[in-house]
Amino acid sequence: MSWNNEPILSDHQLRKLVEHKYQSTGTTLLDPFMQRFWNWFVLKIPTNVAPNLITITGLLVNVVTTLILVFYSPGARQEVRIFVF
Repeated sequence: MSWNNEPILSDHQLRKLVEHKYQSTGTTLLDPFMQRFWNWFVLKIPTNVAPNLITITGLLVNVVTTLILVFYSPGARQEVRIFVF
């Protein structure tokens, strides 16, 4: 409730919220391939792992690899050597 005791959402807005149904649609050429990959990936992840943990892990991987690239090529103009383990 707001300070003046009026509802935050109107009746019309509440009806629309109840009627809303999420629909994901593929709009790129890679979507059919990626949907198969994501379906495979989801089956490999235990159900007790939070989806936000997966997202944060992906973010951390991107940040770490970017920091490595910036460390070895600060001006982004020189070639970075190939690492062979």
